[in-house]
Amino acid sequence: MKYLEKQTTQIDHLTGEIIQDITTMSYENKMPSEPSYIKLYTDDLGHLFGLSLSTSNVLLCLVSIADYSGEIVVTKGVKERIAKRIGAKITKTGKPSLSAINNALTSMIKTGIISRVGGAGSGIYLLNPNLFAKGKWKDIYQQRKDFKMTITYKEGDKNGVREIKTEQVGADIVPIQKEK
Repeated sequence: MKYLEKQTTQIDHLTGEIIQDITTMSYENKMPSEPSYIKLYTDDLGHLFGLSLSTSNVLLCLVSIADYSGEIVVTKGVKERIAKRIGAKITKTGKPSLSAINNALTSMIKTGIISRVGGAGSGIYLLNPNLFAKGKWKDIYQQRKDFKMTITYKEGDKNGVREIKTEQVGADIVPIQKEK
């Protein structure tokens, strides 16, 4: 933080007399500048996190409906629309199967791509703001403070073993991906 000192002087312009002399001291709380970013392809993200093609497709659908806080409300109707969009198999009732969507949500929670907000049946999820964000940088920066993510790359394996740990501060669930 940078220390700032501001001097304000009031002068009577008729007499030239100093009426009031105020010194204000404060600290400048400067937000860091927005980090560099690049376009990210969800297929690549899917490979990094070991997601199936179906889960990657569900992720793409979820990202497209997220609000500016990164929150996604996934009702049964939303699941049905996503299932149709990804071409899920049709059940005997004539509706698309939701099992692929439910499995994808579970997989994304385990890998830390999303977290569940509220209880198990809430249907509200939060995108990891270290991976996905939209809106103003100051808001994204605040969201990232509440969502910790650590990626550790380990040597000794030709496949580039990595360990990804995520934690949403104050969340009901702390998803952790186990090393493969």
